[in-house]
Amino acid sequence: MVNDINGPNTSSSDLISSQKRAQQRSENKSLEQSANPPAVEQSSAEKKPVSVELSQQAQDLKKLQAQVSQQDGVDSERVQQIKADIAAGRYQVNAEQLANKLLDFEGF
Repeated sequence: MVNDINGPNTSSSDLISSQKRAQQRSENKSLEQSANPPAVEQSSAEKKPVSVELSQQAQDLKKLQAQVSQQDGVDSERVQQIKADIAAGRYQVNAEQLANKLLDFEGF
């Protein structure tokens, strides 16, 4: 028994014909592209200068973004307090509150 890896009922002449058609389409596409050159850009003397103005809200957002990027996002004082509480044995975890926060975070 012989299995045709090219699919059922596909002869080699069919494959050659389809390859020739694909090649011809590719050649036609190349000819079309060469017949239609891209539009020529205006010379730099003809270009008009572009002016952009940011709204007050955009300017404020830019300032806030700069401030946030300068911060590391860690409350060092709070971290030191928790470390001290853990070392002293005073740090207690409310398991129910922790579980509820985890569920809220996961969207359940």
